[in-house]
Amino acid sequence: MSFKVRDPVFTSLGEPGIVKKIDPETQKLSVETDQKAVQKEFRHGYLRGMNETIRSEFNSFMDELAALEDPSEKVSKIQEKILDLETNFSPKNYILLNYLNSELAHLKNTYHFEPRLYTAKADNLY
Repeated sequence: MSFKVRDPVFTSLGEPGIVKKIDPETQKLSVETDQKAVQKEFRHGYLRGMNETIRSEFNSFMDELAALEDPSEKVSKIQEKILDLETNFSPKNYILLNYLNSELAHLKNTYHFEPRLYTAKADNLY
């Protein structure tokens, strides 16, 4: 398994940590296990593969989303963000887009939302 700096890892005792440094010669990881730092960094799940800017954008968006009470508002806000990321697509935002799509699917399954309007790319239609 490969790791990047700032990815979540778990110690042999099952405690979460953050990869702080990777030694290029020995491939040994330096892991921070301070639980306050871990909780602050991964307050919306132990998600891997995001760089610092993408993770901060994801965390700030999810903080805004957590402030909303109505699940239908959460779903519509995620859909708007996904549409915005798709129209202004950048390979850097690919991971963020995937995580937001997963969060949208989770909310729809949790609150039993069934879409009224389906969107599909013209290339995918027969």
